Amino acid sequence: MRDLIVRVAVSDDDAASALRVISHFDALVEHGASTAAMVRAAAALAGTVAGWHDRDRATRVDATGRTLSDPAPSPDPRWPRLGLDHAQTSAVWIERAGEPGPLDRLIVERCAQALRTKLPRAGMPASPEDLTRLACESEVTDRERAEALRALGLTGPLTVVATPAPVVPRARQRCLLDGGWVALAATGAPVDAAALAPGTARLGSSAVLDGDVPGAVARARRALALSVDPTLGAPTHVAFEDLGALSTIAESLTPEAARSAPAVVELEALRARRPWVPATICAVTTESSLRRAAARLHVHHSTLQARLEWLAGALGYAPAEAEGRQRAAAAWAVWRVSGLLHESGRPHDGTGRGGD
Repeated sequence: MRDLIVRVAVSDDDAASALRVISHFDALVEHGASTAAMVRAAAALAGTVAGWHDRDRATRVDATGRTLSDPAPSPDPRWPRLGLDHAQTSAVWIERAGEPGPLDRLIVERCAQALRTKLPRAGMPASPEDLTRLACESEVTDRERAEALRALGLTGPLTVVATPAPVVPRARQRCLLDGGWVALAATGAPVDAAALAPGTARLGSSAVLDGDVPGAVARARRALALSVDPTLGAPTHVAFEDLGALSTIAESLTPEAARSAPAVVELEALRARRPWVPATICAVTTESSLRRAAARLHVHHSTLQARLEWLAGALGYAPAEAEGRQRAAAAWAVWRVSGLLHESGRPHDGTGRGGD
């Protein structure tokens, strides 16, 4: 590795680029990135197609991150290529037309080193974390996934649970994957999905359909993205199957677009003045009565009335009345898509009373 760094360090810029390659793959390993993410990183850094094969599975990705479905062409001896094991059953390469780029060998070396962390160590049984990752990644074969699930003791209906990186699921069948935690739970077991994380922690879940664990992982993560920090409202635990039309809104509206929506910009400005605004909007639009909303917020009914009068003046409509409630509910849905409700980012006493 030292020889590679010396060879590419022709100028300060080249040395800095080499260090960026090294730190990029180190970060991928630290965050439990998938094998596909590692190959995508190699392709993006090299600016051309990168490929990886491991026994009977293979992945090829172009420089834009698009997975290529056509088989790899016959290997060119000029391609930078490195085996991941002595038997050469697994290898990573860069498909460079012409002479290799100055960083190609370094990219292949670091990608191979990162990919080795995903492969079972010879002579050692796979850990529950390795088996869970194998079951969740889209690049593995159906046979490998089925064998991993059997080894984990999961042979019936499954639920996938996703939590943010700081929240480690209380489950044996869990792994850190692409910067967040994923856990597998037997559907209908005494310990259900919600019991895998504290009620104050954000969580997303989805049922596995037709053995498609990676699909359930993606849906659970979409549900997690629509969860709300408990100091800002609800829900904290979100099942994808319960989202209804909100899942369609989330798929058609990016978080960036949602943040720039006038209603969200307006509500964020009000939150800066009155931290209780998100939780109040949530309670008023989801509870069946104002008394239930006040009880949920742990405030007196008169306090809630005062808040609603202030909101009506600030918003230009009354969120507790029929038309205003529909408008506020729509704004709340887009606010959830924005991701701005994941963490309060402000001191909070847990009562939601601040700023009255």
